[in-house]
Amino acid sequence: VNSQLNKVVDETIFPRGRKFDMVDVQNATLAGGVAVGCSADMILGPGGALLLGLIAGTLSTFGFNKLSPFLERKIGLQDTCGILNLHCMPGILGAITSSVSLAVNIQLNKVVDEAIFPRGNAQPAYQIYGLLVTIGVSIVSATLTGFFVKKVMRTPRTLYEDSDAWEVSHDYEYIGVHRDENLLTSLSND
Repeated sequence: VNSQLNKVVDETIFPRGRKFDMVDVQNATLAGGVAVGCSADMILGPGGALLLGLIAGTLSTFGFNKLSPFLERKIGLQDTCGILNLHCMPGILGAITSSVSLAVNIQLNKVVDEAIFPRGNAQPAYQIYGLLVTIGVSIVSATLTGFFVKKVMRTPRTLYEDSDAWEVSHDYEYIGVHRDENLLTSLSND
C-alpha cells in the first residue's frame, strides 16, 4: 500500500505531463513487495515495512524514469524487462535492510532464534555474505548467457520477428522493424 501511495509523491518528483503512469504505479507496488520480501523474516515492524516500501517504490521509480534511460544512452544497456529497477535495486535494499534490522535487534538484546538464524549474533554478516554471493552468481551467469547468445545464436533475418525462431499462428502478420544490414553487421562483429 505504501509503495502505491509513494507513487503519488514520486509523480511530483518525476512528472510526465502531470499524469500518473500506471506502469510506474505497478512497478512501485511490486518493488515494495520485493524489498519487504527479502526481510520478511526479520523483526521489521509495521513502521519499518512502510518505510522500506516507501524507499523501494522511490528507488524503482527513479530507476525506470532516470537511471535506465541514462544507462541506455551512456553504455547501451537495454533492460527490456526492468530487472535492474524492479528486482535488483529493491532486492539489494531488502537484503541490506534484513541485515541492519537483525543487527539492531541483536544490539537491543532481543533474543535471536537459533532455529531461524543458525549463525546467532553473526547472522547479520551472513546476510550480507549471501547478498554478495547472489550478486556474484548473477554477474557470472549474465556474462555467460550474453556470451552464449552473442557467439552461438544466429543473427535474425528480421529484427523482432518471432517466426525466425518460433512456430507462429497461420494468421500471424509481422509489423515491425526491417532488417538493417549495417546494424546487424556491427552487432555480429562485436
